[in-house]
Amino acid sequence: MDSQKVFSKILKSGFESDKDNIEPFKFNGQEIHEKIQSLLLSIEPEIYDNCLPKKQELLNYIESLNIKNNDVFCDIGYNGSIQYCVELLTGIKLDGKYFEVYKRNIQLDCKKEGFISSGENLTYGYGGLLETIFSAPHGGVIGYNSCEPLLFQDSDTRITILNKIHNGIIEFCVKWHRLNKNVNLDMDKEIIKTMVMRFLKEPSLEEAKYGLEIPFDNGSEEALENITWFNESRIKNGRILECYNRSYWKEAFMQILNNSQYAGLSKFLN
Repeated sequence: MDSQKVFSKILKSGFESDKDNIEPFKFNGQEIHEKIQSLLLSIEPEIYDNCLPKKQELLNYIESLNIKNNDVFCDIGYNGSIQYCVELLTGIKLDGKYFEVYKRNIQLDCKKEGFISSGENLTYGYGGLLETIFSAPHGGVIGYNSCEPLLFQDSDTRITILNKIHNGIIEFCVKWHRLNKNVNLDMDKEIIKTMVMRFLKEPSLEEAKYGLEIPFDNGSEEALENITWFNESRIKNGRILECYNRSYWKEAFMQILNNSQYAGLSKFLN
């Protein structure tokens, strides 16, 4: 795709540059939607030209997995869109297993089941946090080469932190199992649901600070955002509302705020 041609179309679509930051806290969603729609329509031929060979690479990769009807497809959630697309591409019907399946106005026609719920939308709004916790310690798939996935070269900081999380979980499980070999590991789903919701909605101060340490990849190659967005330098400069609105985990933000020297500023968030 000719970058100069695309750049000119970006400007014609109403963006000021190719680095325009579409912030989640801005309230001009319809305007942004119209700009993006205009841009996508203007480069539609280029998109198809680039997607066709990628589509064949994807199909080759899927074929190499020897997927069959009713094979299990696992993901975090939330509406089974990737599963649905794989089924459209291959004609194979999969059995989707997710952390949670959301109730949406547009329901995709594929078999799917949530672990903590199907349709209760319990974790809705916590996507940034959940995606970080469940992320694999490597970049996302951006293509395929001879049926091998090509991975996005993610931030070294993010990879290091995610590796620590994964290794810590595995180490804990191994040690716990050694100490409790004769213990029944079965746990009621309702108990797990209660534990998850307590963590999300009523985090301890220690848990809330976890959100300060884990960067969340917001899609940009450069921008890694903090999940909690408790940014002291910005708060000192009177930008507490901006930080709060940008937070992916507002309960954690408030927990940290109420236990900090800035606790009095919470009145501006009511």
